[in-house]
Amino acid sequence: MEPKEQIIARLTAFYRKRGSALIAAFLFSMFVFIVLSSLMPMVVNDYESSVQNRLYNVAYAAAEAGADEVMWSLNNNRFDETGWYQDGWKVGDDYYGDEYWVREIRLPEDAEQSTDDIYAGEQQAVIRVVVSKPDENASSHQYAVYSKAVVTDTRTSHSAEKVISFIAELSPPFRGIVVKNELNYNSLMDSYDSSVGTYGVPATNMERENATAATVSESEDIKVVFGPQTDIRGQVRSGVEDAVNIDASKAIQITGGIQDGFNAEFPVITVPDTSDITIWRSSF
Repeated sequence: MEPKEQIIARLTAFYRKRGSALIAAFLFSMFVFIVLSSLMPMVVNDYESSVQNRLYNVAYAAAEAGADEVMWSLNNNRFDETGWYQDGWKVGDDYYGDEYWVREIRLPEDAEQSTDDIYAGEQQAVIRVVVSKPDENASSHQYAVYSKAVVTDTRTSHSAEKVISFIAELSPPFRGIVVKNELNYNSLMDSYDSSVGTYGVPATNMERENATAATVSESEDIKVVFGPQTDIRGQVRSGVEDAVNIDASKAIQITGGIQDGFNAEFPVITVPDTSDITIWRSSF
């Protein structure tokens, strides 16, 4: 057996080495903890920044979708209030009493479940669109469009907002007659749109005073003559300065008056030559 003193010396050396390893492990753990603690805020900030950027991009796309909805309604409904109402629009008025169309779109709709997006959580969007109400009798056909989208991540409560506003200018639908040269007219002309309903049924479906009878000719020798039955609910236009080539002395009335400076383009249409009868013979 070993002497008691040797055993004690060996035990003392063993525990001394074990204590040194424990201290080294503790110091290494502290170093790792400090490094991770400094990196965690950066990771969290990067994640939140990524989520916010994603929500901002979604909000921008949603606002653009709202603006597209406005343009669709302007092109398809324009002056048809029934169409606006059927598409979910409501009428509002501002401080000055001017009317506008307004609509609020929620995505997903109440009956749908929110899409689970692993990257940005569950997103909900509210799109509010406003456009000045079109008036076919207005002198200007410029419409102020306002589209605002707010997208929210319901898990993190992060949200992003985007607003798009612009002026949409749409030419009013042309109703009337335009010729290149001479015009002889002797009847009623108005701008009633038969797609609204049968003329005179109901009584409000009557004449609309926005019709145009015009010539693009700039030659004073090209005459525009109206007969005794002429009743134009609108205006007469000419390409000649001061419209000196227009004779409206026999017309019943021209509600919009006579003006000059009219211009319109007639597209060139190439018509195939059909004089050769062989082109009608089938080769099959």
